[in-house]
Amino acid sequence: MQKGTQETGSDIATIFNACFSAIGGNNNPDVRSYFGRGKQKITRAAFFKHVVWAVWVSGMGRKATRTFLTESGISYDFVAYASMSRSQLVEFMSKVHYLGVTYWAEKKWLAIYSIAQWLAKFATEDGFRRDVFGGKTDGEQLDKTDVQRILRLNLPFIRWANSHYLVKNLGGQAIKCDRWVDELLDWGRLSQTELESRLEKHKIPLSLFDTVFWAYCEMFIGRTSDFRDHFDAKFGFLK
Repeated sequence: MQKGTQETGSDIATIFNACFSAIGGNNNPDVRSYFGRGKQKITRAAFFKHVVWAVWVSGMGRKATRTFLTESGISYDFVAYASMSRSQLVEFMSKVHYLGVTYWAEKKWLAIYSIAQWLAKFATEDGFRRDVFGGKTDGEQLDKTDVQRILRLNLPFIRWANSHYLVKNLGGQAIKCDRWVDELLDWGRLSQTELESRLEKHKIPLSLFDTVFWAYCEMFIGRTSDFRDHFDAKFGFLK
């Protein structure tokens, strides 16, 4: 590891650039995915797809979630879920979890079912966009104000972290305060608001930072317990 920054420290732009280079820059698949997200249109279907992912990835991890959703052949059609009766939902859960429906699996499906029914109540896509996102139509228009809009909906499983996550995955700018970001904030003695302010000062898009930083930590650190030693050695301290 590089140790030259221990005496002088590193600012957030230096950290971002080092992480960006280490993961392969624009050739990194997560970075490529980030640049494709902003082209999304805001629809109920897009919103629901990201809700399903956000609910299931909570406490489970990205790789395990992708494997589960793919191998189970999970549908992302909110109309299909909304049209189920409660007994049909129970039957669906039993088929997906043939070894038994755990407490948290049931809680997650009930959350997804509830959100699907809520989405189905909107008569039009325009009505959904108007009521939820103030009429915004493109994912790239979303920002921190939309995080607050989602929070105010009080949707099950969609709290502080997942509200940011939804805005990010829909193509907007937000940082999901997950385990790696928590470690960074603790290491740098920052609040999330202070981190966002520093990134905006350097004109680093919030969602791009989130994507790059997460990919770097997964590739080169692996365990949150190793974060401080790694960042101390590589970057010294946050100045």
